[in-house]
Amino acid sequence: MRHGLASVTVAHSRAELADAYATALMVLGPEEGYVVAQRLGLPALFLERIGQSQQLRERVTPEFEQLRSPAR
Repeated sequence: MRHGLASVTVAHSRAELADAYATALMVLGPEEGYVVAQRLGLPALFLERIGQSQQLRERVTPEFEQLRSPAR
């Protein structure tokens, strides 16, 4: 199955787990990978190519969005 994911980034305190999760989510693709990331509560950033263009669409889990928010 082909998909348009260009990259998946997962934030985790253990680099080897971040890499393993990112690889698994990349293989699953943009839809199923996102669902799995949400189910596991992973802070994940998905970059997906839009059609044949070079434009990228960003999709993040709520946990990743929290990492980007300034501390209060």
